[in-house]
Amino acid sequence: MENKNNKLVQYLSGISNRSFFTESSISQGIKIAAEVEKIWILYDIDQNGNLDYEELFQYFNDVIALHL
Repeated sequence: MENKNNKLVQYLSGISNRSFFTESSISQGIKIAAEVEKIWILYDIDQNGNLDYEELFQYFNDVIALHL
């Protein structure tokens, strides 16, 4: 678990070097809206309009796994 936490900290520390901070606000808004839509499509499994704990937990695990 400690190793995963270290990798997460390294990832978050490197975020400032990414193009997200140099993009226009319109471009950022589009990317954020797309990510939110993706979350609802992929993780609201029971399609009740709410992200339950298990669904949110799965999203966070998937996001962290991509960056380890």
